[in-house]
Amino acid sequence: MMAFLSRRTALTIKAHLLAGLIAAISAQDYDGSTDTSLSLTHSTFLDGKRDFFLGWRFNATHMDVEITARTRGWIAVGISPNGQMDQSDVLLGWVDDNTNAVTVQDRWNTVDAKTGVNLLLDGKQDWQLVTGFQNDTHTTVRAVRALDTCDPQDRPFTQSTLRIIYAYHTSDPINPQTITKHTQRGVRSVLFHSPSFWINRTDVLNVKPQQRLQQMDIQVDKVSIPASRSTLYWCKLIRLPVIDQKYHIISVCEFSLEALFSPLSLFPSSPFPHHQTWWP
Repeated sequence: MMAFLSRRTALTIKAHLLAGLIAAISAQDYDGSTDTSLSLTHSTFLDGKRDFFLGWRFNATHMDVEITARTRGWIAVGISPNGQMDQSDVLLGWVDDNTNAVTVQDRWNTVDAKTGVNLLLDGKQDWQLVTGFQNDTHTTVRAVRALDTCDPQDRPFTQSTLRIIYAYHTSDPINPQTITKHTQRGVRSVLFHSPSFWINRTDVLNVKPQQRLQQMDIQVDKVSIPASRSTLYWCKLIRLPVIDQKYHIISVCEFSLEALFSPLSLFPSSPFPHHQTWWP
């Protein structure tokens, strides 16, 4: 580990690390049901204009997704292998303008040089409708699905960063089998299991130590910064605890080094710490 020591800025980092499987905390009572009273735990806008909203919650087995777009037509979101439409797994839905009936469909996208884009209706419909509605400007559809359906025409919701494609049209489909080409589309990378998308991210930072948090200070002591240098690079090998699972850094805090050059009566002399908080 390399410690960076500076008169102006201390790279003293307070890091909160969270295990990859945080589902039991963020959705511990969720069992994949279609109960509309269950609140979403994560959210983000997929586009810069904030016209397409994505919200979700999950546990160890299921993903509950809600999409909202500035349109009264069909809306869709999908998992793509590379940000393109070919071989993408798509959730598509709409609210009928006349009957207010809500439809969700599980579809699989292929692209062929001769036939173009083929948004195929999946033979195994894995998305279950939770709810849907629209007003004068927006349409919302919510559905739930297993994280991994074992369906070759479904892509799993993994703990890795996923390339999410989204699209919508100004009108509903002509019929459930015929989907008119989108009027808007885009792509965004999303880490579904990351607490960085938590709707109330302060929950992570306010967890009490007794709630399975581990803390460790890494110190670089007995090091002086030469008066002729504003920055000193210092290397020191540190033995870390045995890590038997994946962790994520979810926040970084920088602190001023002013304390080290202020009167000792205000700030007692101390080593340069690297403070970490671990969440197993």
